[in-house]
Amino acid sequence: MNTTPMLDSIILFGTKGVVVLLATSLAILLLSRRSAALRHLVWATALAILIMLPFASTVAPGWSATLPFPLTTSSAGSALRSSDLRVESASESVRDAPAATTQGTSNAPIGSIGTAASPRQNIVPNAAPKFLSLPSLPAMLTFVWVVGLFVVLLDILTGNFLAWRMIRRSRQVTEPDVLAAVDELRSTMRISRDVNVGINGAVRSPCTWGLFRPSIVLPEEALLWSDERMRLVLLHELGHVARYDWLTQLVAHTACAVHWFNPLTWFARSRVLSEQEIATDDLVLQQGNQAAEYASNLLEIARESIGRKQKPLFLTPAAIAMSRPSAMEGRLLSILDASRERTRVQSRLVLATAMVATLVVIPLAGFHPAAAANDPLSPEQSDVAARAEYAISVAPAATEVTAAQTGTDVLPESAPIASIDPMSRPATSTTAASGADVRDDSAKVMLLLSALMSESDAGVRTQIIRILAELDSRLATDPLSKLLISDESDEVRAMCALALAEIGDPKAIAPLSKALLDDSSAQVRRHAARALAEADAVEAVGVLENAARKDTDKEVRAMGAWALGEMRQDSSVPVLLSLTSDESTDVRAMAIWALGEIRNEAAVDGLVVALRDAEADVRAKAAWALAEIRSPAAASALLSGLSDEDAEVRSHIARALGEIGANEAAEPLLQLLRNDASTEVRKAAAQALSQLDF
Repeated sequence: MNTTPMLDSIILFGTKGVVVLLATSLAILLLSRRSAALRHLVWATALAILIMLPFASTVAPGWSATLPFPLTTSSAGSALRSSDLRVESASESVRDAPAATTQGTSNAPIGSIGTAASPRQNIVPNAAPKFLSLPSLPAMLTFVWVVGLFVVLLDILTGNFLAWRMIRRSRQVTEPDVLAAVDELRSTMRISRDVNVGINGAVRSPCTWGLFRPSIVLPEEALLWSDERMRLVLLHELGHVARYDWLTQLVAHTACAVHWFNPLTWFARSRVLSEQEIATDDLVLQQGNQAAEYASNLLEIARESIGRKQKPLFLTPAAIAMSRPSAMEGRLLSILDASRERTRVQSRLVLATAMVATLVVIPLAGFHPAAAANDPLSPEQSDVAARAEYAISVAPAATEVTAAQTGTDVLPESAPIASIDPMSRPATSTTAASGADVRDDSAKVMLLLSALMSESDAGVRTQIIRILAELDSRLATDPLSKLLISDESDEVRAMCALALAEIGDPKAIAPLSKALLDDSSAQVRRHAARALAEADAVEAVGVLENAARKDTDKEVRAMGAWALGEMRQDSSVPVLLSLTSDESTDVRAMAIWALGEIRNEAAVDGLVVALRDAEADVRAKAAWALAEIRSPAAASALLSGLSDEDAEVRSHIARALGEIGANEAAEPLLQLLRNDASTEVRKAAAQALSQLDF
């Protein structure tokens, strides 16, 4: 098998697949507010294109364009490959290289390169017997792709076989009311195919499988459900049948088999599975069912499925399950969002999409990149090219030896900045050119500092300091530190603090700490606290704690609390807890936020007290902080707070109960989901319920 052309084909259709999926992702961003059914159609179409690309390339009319980079292993233009060559004596090659490079001139023909050490003596065909040689890299990569293809295809076949066996072992539903409901809903949804309904103890939640004669399989306790729940479940599963979701799911799995090496393909598959469930939920709601009631029934089914033990016969990924726990949170939020568009995709749009996909596949499949070279190399030219490539590969070593022999001057890295002419721009060295940029910035800094020290106008000094902050050079640390302590202008000192924060030099921590403690301007003290936090100056934690506790300005105290939160030091917890009783609402709220950032359980009791604060913003942040700490000790207080008069507080408390995993909150959260007037609170309750294990 000629593996290089095959690997070239894999690389080519893989690259085309990346282009298709990136374009699809951009289209999905533009359709973010449209219906889930439309987004599902776009994702499924993209995956179908990925499957068709390898096969369409064999029949589509070919066309090509020259690219500035190669897409395949055969487009590099060289007939000799590194796997077919070997170097006999590297030391001899390096030793002989200077003679070869110094004898030739820029006008010498290619064939004269390497005259002193003939490439034919150094590069020779690999003479190892084939049965002793390792497979070439293209062969190994092709083999890896084939193995991955068969592994994923085997998973698809196994999953569908297990689903088929599950249906064969299911007991047929004979209850007249269930069968009548199925017939009624089939007529309403215009489903002409026969639908089989069965009961199987191995199923944890309702599922659907099949295309021409689809089957719905229900768990054993389904016959104990109320008529309303049974109708909702059947409506959801028949929605999958009406939308041909089993087929699109199979397409997504198959695309992952062909493009298993592309993570974007697996992401697209996950989006297809997610969007098909949301689109089917939308279909249920379009039939006039209440969102809260439907979400409640869906959650109860998920709760029952989690509570049951797994049977030996498991629900395979080939079947479409109604209540997969991993996707429950997003579905509940979507169901409860009254502003979402829930329209179905009409058959005309599906047909138009198929036509567009065909128009995309044909030219894309026929495209083949042309090599950058104008003409293919002959064997003689290939040999010359290989020798030229070899001479170029040893040229750096030759240059180093020549420089050492001729005593060429090299600018030392440790040269003092003052001795470097900023206008000097060596034209022959890339390293020197990049160094010139650094020297230019250094010269700018020195000039600006000189101007800063002689400038009398505070506004101009402020602008110069702002520019120095953008240049981000530590040369400015000492002058700015002096100005931070001594300049008469509050604006200049404040700008010095911000500039030192940008530069991030540890030498600035001491002057920033002094400014935080002693400066007369609250603005300067605030900026100094911020600078210490951004510099991650752990040694200044004590200074920040003192400022947060004792400063007369409430904004400085709040900034000090914020800085302590950024530092995340457990030793700051007592100081922050004392700030939760500060007279300023902003200080209390910031201290509570900082405690949430530190996530120390020693703060739980103080945060529980803060849940009863007079200000709703403080109570909301206390609930958020408790969610970050995730201590079960806060569950009781959070449960009491579910009746808070402020919707934002109730929302944060619901999320906190979910993060903590307070299973005793299941019933109160369910009541919140059903009855709360706030959409945000109901969303938070749904999210929290999806996180509980009950």
